[in-house]
Amino acid sequence: MGDLTQKEIDAIVTKIRNEYNHYAKENPKAFKLLSFEERYTEVLKSRGNIQKFLHEEIEFLEKLKKIHEENKRKRELQKASTVDKILDDYESKLKHYPKIDFHPNARNDLKYFYGAMIEFVEHELVILERIFKGTPELRILQEQFIPIERVGTKYKNMPSVRISEHINTINAFRGNSTKIEQDTQVIIRDTCIAIKQLSIHLQEIIEKKRVLDSPVYIDEKDSPRLKALYEGLNNFAAINKIIDRCNAIITDFRMEGILSWKKP
Repeated sequence: MGDLTQKEIDAIVTKIRNEYNHYAKENPKAFKLLSFEERYTEVLKSRGNIQKFLHEEIEFLEKLKKIHEENKRKRELQKASTVDKILDDYESKLKHYPKIDFHPNARNDLKYFYGAMIEFVEHELVILERIFKGTPELRILQEQFIPIERVGTKYKNMPSVRISEHINTINAFRGNSTKIEQDTQVIIRDTCIAIKQLSIHLQEIIEKKRVLDSPVYIDEKDSPRLKALYEGLNNFAAINKIIDRCNAIITDFRMEGILSWKKP
């Protein structure tokens, strides 16, 4: 640093002050403007070498900034790692559901939810229709079947009605993440409301014993999974298993807090 004019000195001091003020917003313990001002006042009083002082102050400030930025980077990496772990833990809870990769821009949790609803329609709703066939209870339960079937019923290998609507949303908004997130949450929330209401009605049926205590009917054409889940159970045991299934879906897809009410 060569000989400086007073104007240049003032400009450097102003820049140092501005830097301290800026970084103090993020780390006030490290970037103490008052300490600099005291050192600057002291060198003026002692008529010390102002140019050497400023050179040393700039070097010191640059080291502080470098350490601060490195620490900030490490904190951001740690924060990102924590967020990734939370997301990984969440997705690990969903991996026992089939993942239906219906669109590259669709969210993973909706891909798992779609698979869960396909299974629910093909297994749980089939069993409920058999248990309550020809009864007044079936008409009540079918009100909750409708929104579940809109998500979980495929037609000739085509996506379900609600998933087709979601694909249209993704395409219409050109993969806009906000729109995708909003519609994803609507699908999962609204379907889980129906699942919650279904479980409540089933619980009331159990408590009031409005179902015959007879074996669940299993057809020889039923899928191996349906047989594995319900073969050999009576109606009461099957309904309780379906209630547990409803509650597990609500919990796994983080809807428990949102659907904290008990009755529809």
